[in-house]
Order: sequence, then C-alpha cells, then structure tokens
Amino acid sequence: MPTIKSCTSVKLLLATLTLLSPAVASSGNESPPPQNNSTDATKGTADGSAPKEKSPDMSRYMSGVRKKMQRVWHSPDVPERRTVSILFTLDKDGAVISAKVNKSSGLANVDQQALTAVKKASPFDKLPEGAGKFSIDYSFECGPHKSADSFMFNGVPIKNQEYKISSGGATLHNLSTDSAAERKLQERAYALQDKADQLQARLTEFKSAATPDQTKMTTTLRDLANTYKQLQQYDKAEPLYKDLIATAENAAQESSLISALSDFANMYYTTNRYGDAEPLYARAVSLQNKIDATHADKTMLNDYAKTLYKLNKTSQADEIYKQLRQMQ
Repeated sequence: MPTIKSCTSVKLLLATLTLLSPAVASSGNESPPPQNNSTDATKGTADGSAPKEKSPDMSRYMSGVRKKMQRVWHSPDVPERRTVSILFTLDKDGAVISAKVNKSSGLANVDQQALTAVKKASPFDKLPEGAGKFSIDYSFECGPHKSADSFMFNGVPIKNQEYKISSGGATLHNLSTDSAAERKLQERAYALQDKADQLQARLTEFKSAATPDQTKMTTTLRDLANTYKQLQQYDKAEPLYKDLIATAENAAQESSLISALSDFANMYYTTNRYGDAEPLYARAVSLQNKIDATHADKTMLNDYAKTLYKLNKTSQADEIYKQLRQMQ
C-alpha cells in the first residue's frame, strides 16, 4: 500500500498517509500509480458500492490533506520518539465521519492530540468525483523537540547535512532550539490556535441562528480576526475584517466600526500594505472625530501618521501629530 511522507517546518512532524480506498496517491519524486480500467470485483470500493472502471487520481487531494494536517498538528515534546496512527473516514464533502486510534503511541496525550488534529482539520476539500467515502490511515510522529535534525534557511527547512550560502550573510537557523523563550512562544501559538478554533465554532453557531445577535457577531468576528492576525494567518484574517466592517455598518454600530477599520488597517500596515491601510485609517479617524475628536484613540492616530509618512504624505502626517500634541 503506497504511503505519503511529510515534515512540518518547525516541529519536524513525520506524517505517513496510507490510503485505504482504491484511489491512491503519492508525493515527492514518486510516480503516481498506473490507472487500471479493470477493477478487481472482489475488492469493491471504500463505500461498499459496485467497483468502478477507473479509480480517481487522489495525488492532488492527498497533498491538500497533508498541508491541512501540518497546520493543525501540535507535536508534543516527549522524551523519546513516538508514532500514533489515526484511521479516519471522509464523506464525499470531505467531512470526517469517523476517527479512531488505529495504532497507539503508548502515550495517552500523544494519541489524544493526534485525534484532535484530525478533528480540527475537518472538513477537508470535497472528494474527487467517483471517490465515494474515503478512509485514510494517518501516522503522526513526535519526539524531543531538541532532537530536531533540520535547519531553516530563509523559511525553508533543509537537512543538517546540506548547507546554503547567502550573499546577505548567514541566515541558517537550527530548528532544534529548545530554550525557555522558544517553548513559551510555542505554547502561546498553541493557545491562540485553540482560541481561534473556539471562536470559529462560536461564529458558525451565531450565523446559523434564525435571528443572529448582531452584537455577539461583531464581537466574535473582531476577536477571531485579531487572533488570526496574531497568528500571522493574514489570509484568514482579511475576509473576517471585511465581514466585520459590513456587519457593523448594517447594525449601525459606530464604535465597533471604528475599531474594525483601525484593526484592519493595522494588519495592512504590519504587512507593508500602506496604500490599503491609509483609507481605512482615514475613515476610522473621520468617524471618531465626528463623535468626539478629543477622545480619539491615540494609538490609532499615531499608526495613521506613520502610514502617511510611509506614503510620503508628510504634511498630512504632521497634522495628525499636531492633533496628538493637543490631546496631551
């Protein structure tokens, strides 16, 4: 049975995927298995239906499964290397309909984290046409964080036997860093990801209500968008900020709208998208000045001025700084 191996960039997760349906895939330099127009009738298909003449090519689909797993798997720091395999089944829409520990690591917390990772990753993409239900045996490997045998070069993991040279200087970082500060950063990232998962579930619940509570919606949208911003998952934060602004506008919540515009602008500033940040800051400041200019958010005003300087609009930035001085 073919397998797929993958490795996360930080914790060196080693994941092996064993496909338990007729549709199989490969990765790396392996070639996809040949397609056979005749199917062994004694084997059938994963959902028990009649065998199909040709199995769908699952290589691209499995690549998506692997990438999603890597985003949610938090490899626990254990004294020695352990492996746990989770057997789970997807329906045609990519939702996990069953999951269980197929081979235990021998450590309850490792097994539980692996199960949690599968549930967090669900739903996956819809299955290709003709796949039916699809079962996967996904193996997670973890071990001492300090035992990592890889390095990071410009954001890309490489083996320690390899080396890279940069004209800009040394940019090779050992992934085996196990300092107290590093552990705290990792724990903070885990906590933020868990918070994001909880907020996403709450948001889904609010949206499915017959009459959504607009106040709770805006609060949850803002918290979720800001959490993704802290995780530097800007692709997830951006649509949430847009949804937040629209929701606050529809509910005529000026205070929430100002905060949403400012937070969204700050994300654009952080990612060096100054041209996108400026109109958001401008609108937020304009709304605030209409309400009470003397109690405007000083941090927002300062960030707006810095954005204007980045865009070489110094005279406008100076006016903002003049307003800040008058507020002192």
